[in-house]
Amino acid sequence: MPTCSPSSSHPTQQNTLRDQLHDQCVICSQANPHSLRMRCTLNPDGSVTGNFSPKPHLKGYSNQLHGGILTALLDSAMAQCLLLNNIHAVTATLDVRFRHPAPLTGTYSVTAQCDEHRRTIHRMSAKIIAEGITIVTAKSQFVDVAEK
Repeated sequence: MPTCSPSSSHPTQQNTLRDQLHDQCVICSQANPHSLRMRCTLNPDGSVTGNFSPKPHLKGYSNQLHGGILTALLDSAMAQCLLLNNIHAVTATLDVRFRHPAPLTGTYSVTAQCDEHRRTIHRMSAKIIAEGITIVTAKSQFVDVAEK
């Protein structure tokens, strides 16, 4: 079972590190007018889930969502997973596997979870499902931000 929180308490959805640190994020911000607005919600097991509807101006190849956008959505979901569990960490490595073309229609389901903690390193995984098909997956390592 995934868990991203080193403590047993989870923050409320109203006041999180995401709100404090990512208020202008190009992927998850509600305040940034240019944001993709892909907000994840915290699940009871510490994982997160979000939804995203692709738009034609984000096209890469003909009728497909750009791979860079897919990668950014995965990275953001993993970051939000940590932030919503009160962990301030940043991406150190990111390995993405494109499995199927990404249509410019419908709604994508984006999920992320923490697979393992080792001191200041968090091993994460995420995936995007469109029309019942896993189109892209990612694994990453995040490292804690040293508090000053």
